[in-house]
Amino acid sequence: RITNLSLGSSSYSFSLIIAVFILAIAVGSYLVGIKKRISHATLFVNQLLITVLLLAVYLTLDSWPYYAHLIRILFQSTLAGFWGYYLFILMGLTLLLILPVGLMGATIPLAFHEIKRDLANVGKHSGFLFSWNTVGSLFGSLVGGILLFYILSSGKIFLVATLLAALSTLLAGRFLNRKYRI
Repeated sequence: RITNLSLGSSSYSFSLIIAVFILAIAVGSYLVGIKKRISHATLFVNQLLITVLLLAVYLTLDSWPYYAHLIRILFQSTLAGFWGYYLFILMGLTLLLILPVGLMGATIPLAFHEIKRDLANVGKHSGFLFSWNTVGSLFGSLVGGILLFYILSSGKIFLVATLLAALSTLLAGRFLNRKYRI
């Protein structure tokens, strides 16, 4: 919604944000998949970085329409300008979102890696993880994507997502040393 408010509501802006999210999630999960060894604290650090980076992105949200306007006036109203504008927007969104969303893409593979540490119950825990991920996605879509917009602004909903990332950081750190929880 923030992208649509900044760029104008169109199928192009929607497609760009979806493309950036899918790319970043794929990159994040791929990078976890190629790692040979993952420490116990990696999931915690991942969630902490998501929280910090989401806060950093939040601080830029008010300037998105201004920068979208500056980018728009760089390109003429021709077919070449149209493609140049959206290519520039795609690159800008990718640079801005690749880290936080890429880390989000790493979360599920990291959680599965933690589950593998208890081989006797890996099937049970995998089922729980998939179930809670599905419930969370459904609940987040309905509540976060529909109901909260009647009560909160887009920026505040972004802060709710950041708060949920912070809560996941606390959950990831609950089995680690006390220094991580602090």
